[in-house]
Amino acid sequence: MVTGAAGGRVRPQSVFASVHHKGDVVVKYARQGLVGLLAVAAVSVAACSSSAASPAGSSSPAAHGTSAAGSLSYAQQQLTSHEDAVGWPTLPTGPKPATGKTVYIISSDQALEGNIRVVDGLQQAVSMLGWKSVVLDGKGTTDVQNAAFQQAVNEHAYAIFDVFIDTNSVGAGMAAVKSAKIPVVSITSGSPTSGPNAVAAEVGSVQFNYLMGELEAYYAIAASKGKVDALIMEDNSFTTAPPIAQGADAVLKQCSTCKVDAVVTFAAADLVTGMAGLVQTNLQRYPGVNYVFLPYDAAASFAAAGIRQAGSSAKIVSTGGNLPNLAMIRQGQTEVATVAEPLEYFSYLAVNDLIRYEGGAKPLPFNAPLKILVASNLPPAGQAWNGDSNFTGAFRTLWGLG
Repeated sequence: MVTGAAGGRVRPQSVFASVHHKGDVVVKYARQGLVGLLAVAAVSVAACSSSAASPAGSSSPAAHGTSAAGSLSYAQQQLTSHEDAVGWPTLPTGPKPATGKTVYIISSDQALEGNIRVVDGLQQAVSMLGWKSVVLDGKGTTDVQNAAFQQAVNEHAYAIFDVFIDTNSVGAGMAAVKSAKIPVVSITSGSPTSGPNAVAAEVGSVQFNYLMGELEAYYAIAASKGKVDALIMEDNSFTTAPPIAQGADAVLKQCSTCKVDAVVTFAAADLVTGMAGLVQTNLQRYPGVNYVFLPYDAAASFAAAGIRQAGSSAKIVSTGGNLPNLAMIRQGQTEVATVAEPLEYFSYLAVNDLIRYEGGAKPLPFNAPLKILVASNLPPAGQAWNGDSNFTGAFRTLWGLG
């Protein structure tokens, strides 16, 4: 679906209608390269409204109770107050893990870099426990994903880790899982925690993703001195992906010197075959676009091809902090910033939540850092951003592994 600035945009029903707060999010903005941008931009975008829209209960800057929550001056204030390297939340003690288990990891689509990072993190964490893991690729279709849940049941999985699959979309598989009494822990899937398709725990939240979209917009407004002409790409195949586009859209539409030309929906399964053409077509339709907003880094190389094919000089802002994208930013290849999230840390949180669940303790409220990465504050070449310090030792200690 494509809707332009002239005709307005018809949204699908908001996923925030039944969303509740799931705990505070630790937000750390990158210091280097951005404070100066924000300071310069604060004057030129003074026309930006002081109240960017945000979902009820959101842990984004717009929900912290100040009248200037949506303004660039507020973003600058937040940036200045979080200029140190990001840290990790303190994890409370909990039950000790069982031994000798085999877990199943069901990924929505292993063609996507973000999925690969989460799956790799899960395999590392369960290996630390001495457990075995089986990875099943959902290949981006509900039929394959349902079959994967059924396979895990048939092969007597101790537990299932669900990577980016809303369990409401795999009802048949979840019915088999429930019948077998196998716990499911989801990572950034938007899965319910009550009802027939409920998971034991969910790591990540739509509020967290909405915040990433807001930060995309704050970066672009700062970098352009308040002159953003945006094309926003929205993936409607994941429950937790649309909030990223919605967060960026909301902030940009509060800035009177900025413009959102179109919000274009796509499906992750069409990245390889369709993204470049979709971006090219819309850049030709809206030649003034100077920023293309993406919901995740895996789309960037395809979007960059579309930008080149359109003969455009538009820049890409995305989320994730994946290794190939950091290389693109470092080399000045179209992508200029990414809102990085520590996906491997999400994996360890998911394993910890399973241990807590099996030991009769409640899952922990979701809490993870974010950081805006630009050319001036990237991690060393060859390293994806996964926080500014190692976290695995804390989990090893927490799980009694020495």
